[in-house]
Order: sequence, then C-alpha cells, then structure tokens
Amino acid sequence: MNPWLSDPRVVRAEQDSFEAERAERRARWSQARSLYRQAADSFAAVALSVCPDHPNTRSDLAIAAVACYVRSGDTGAAVDCARRVLAEAGVTAGGREELIRLVGEAAEV
Repeated sequence: MNPWLSDPRVVRAEQDSFEAERAERRARWSQARSLYRQAADSFAAVALSVCPDHPNTRSDLAIAAVACYVRSGDTGAAVDCARRVLAEAGVTAGGREELIRLVGEAAEV
C-alpha cells in the first residue's frame, strides 16, 4: 500500500471532506467550509511531503487539497497551494492540467 495514502493526515482529511459534504447537504455552510479547510490543509501538507518520484500520488493529493480549499471558500489558499506544487517537480501532466483548471475556475468565482 502507498504509505502516503495511509498517512493519518490523509485518512483524517478524507473523513473531514466526507463530513463537509454531509454538512453542505444539511445547509450547514460554516461547518462545511471549516471541515473543507481542515481537509485541504492536511491534503496539502502530505502532498508537499511526497517525494517527486511518486508523481501520481503527489498530483492526486495536491488536486484534493486545491479542490478542498476552493470548496472552503479560500481561493487564495487554493491558488497558493497549486502554484507551489506546480513550481516543484513531481507532478503528472494530467495533474498539472487539473490543478491549472481548478485554479482557473477558482479565479472566476
């Protein structure tokens, strides 16, 4: 198993993002934004710790982080996270495209 995907921060981030979606369905917007932010911070921390020779994992976690930042309403953090990941080595071509797309969408909001 991929050690980064079983990192306790990733496990917690997955739980937080699930609970955030649940909060959104119940119109608990503040709670949802807070949970998405927590998930994003965790996904970002792990994504940035993944060594560049694991680009799929690094890309997937970075995309999750940026998407959660956007859903938390913090587009500035989404852009910062994406730029940092894109500036470093170890992102797949598809990951690069998705991060750029997410940042573009966030900028339109």
